[in-house]
Amino acid sequence: HATEATPKITITSQPEDYTGEVGTRATFTVAAEGNSELTYQWQFKNAGSNFWQKSSQSGSTTDTLTVPITEARDGQQYRCVITDADGNTVTSNAAAVHATEATPKITITSQPEDYTGEVGTRATFTVAAEGNELTYQWQYQNAGSNFWQKSSQSGSTTDTLTVPITEARDGQKYRCVITDADGNTVTSNAAAVHATEATPKITITSQPEDYIGEVGANASFTVEATGNSELTYQWQYQNVGVSYWQNSSQNGNKTATLTVPITGARNGQKYRCVITDADGNTVTSNAASIIVE
Repeated sequence: HATEATPKITITSQPEDYTGEVGTRATFTVAAEGNSELTYQWQFKNAGSNFWQKSSQSGSTTDTLTVPITEARDGQQYRCVITDADGNTVTSNAAAVHATEATPKITITSQPEDYTGEVGTRATFTVAAEGNELTYQWQYQNAGSNFWQKSSQSGSTTDTLTVPITEARDGQKYRCVITDADGNTVTSNAAAVHATEATPKITITSQPEDYIGEVGANASFTVEATGNSELTYQWQYQNVGVSYWQNSSQNGNKTATLTVPITGARNGQKYRCVITDADGNTVTSNAASIIVE
């Protein structure tokens, strides 16, 4: 009477499917008993394939195999061929890797946004992120370029960057590279500077005009201006044939209206007014001439 042969090797625990994030490691374990010393060889089969190959991953000749999880290994299968000292073999069940998307180590919660401002003011770019001991490095890319460079502007290694707005920076882009204590990095979206023409701080609403008069009369020059703060005036003159301007000491030289006695020597002499506001902004009027009749 034939009886069933006693297995030479008995698998007591089969490897099981492993689900984990990309960047972590999957572990497959098999447990077996036999009448002599056992040896192990793990094999793998790619998703969609029928061909088993020897694995060379960590622990591939032990009872426990460790495999780095990558997107490409999603669906890959592993099994173990166990052999005893007499050459008897048994093959375990197959178990699969199921790769899931890695949980971000750094999460950007607020991206920098484009900044529109006047030439002469400052653009501010801010990024907010969550993670372990974060550090920041802002970068910039000039308009028309594909090359990113480290920024050295104020706050370039903080979460907030401040950049003076100039005409040359119109269209320049900024982004932030954020790094955690483990060396993981993430890069923010890029945000651009949009430079607009500066609003005049002082606006001249009426320019001085040439004055025609006789010797012995008084020429009068007037300028009108508006500003955001109190304005001060300084009239200047330029003699015929010279290129430099000098401060005038004539009547009203620090007001909106200058009065100048007409002499023959002053024929062709020019006058203009430098207007200054409380913040030190200045504007210079057009020049007007004395014309002697």
